[in-house]
Amino acid sequence: MYRYKLGYHSMEESAYVELEHKKKFSEKELLDIVADAAVEVVKQMKALPLEKYVHLHNFQDIFSGNYCTDRINLASCLVDKFGFKRIEYEQVFSVFGWPSIFHKGDWESDREKNLDYITDKVLAAGFSKKDDTHFQHQKESKKKYLKEHPEAKEK
Repeated sequence: MYRYKLGYHSMEESAYVELEHKKKFSEKELLDIVADAAVEVVKQMKALPLEKYVHLHNFQDIFSGNYCTDRINLASCLVDKFGFKRIEYEQVFSVFGWPSIFHKGDWESDREKNLDYITDKVLAAGFSKKDDTHFQHQKESKKKYLKEHPEAKEK
C-alpha cells in the first residue's frame, strides 16, 4: 500500500488527511484524481439545499465538507469512488497552539493535560523557565527598550 497526505494550509490553520491506495501515483496522477474528486464533491454539495452546505467557495470547503455532512468531503469521495482507504492509527498525539514546555502557567486556559505531563518531565530533567528562549527574548527586548527610552516606566 502507498500512503498519500492531502490537505490545505494557510497562515492561520491547516488540515491534512492521510489515505492509502494499492497503486503508486505520480504527482500529476494524484493531482488529476484530486481534481476529479473535487468536481464530484462540488456536485454532491450543490445537490443539497443551500442551508445544508452553507458555504462553497474554496478548497477548504470541499476538503472539510464545510460541515454539511460527514460523508461529503474530499477524503470520503476518494475512499468511496477512487479506491483509497483511510489509515487507522493506533494512537494520535497532538497539542493545541504554542504554549511553553517550560511553564505550566503559559496558555493556562487552553493548555492540555498531555502538555502539562511533558512540562513536568522537562522540569524534572533539570530545565526551568529560564531555558525558555521566548521569555528570555521578551525580557531582553523589554530591557533594551527601557534603556533606549528612559522616560518609559516599567509597570
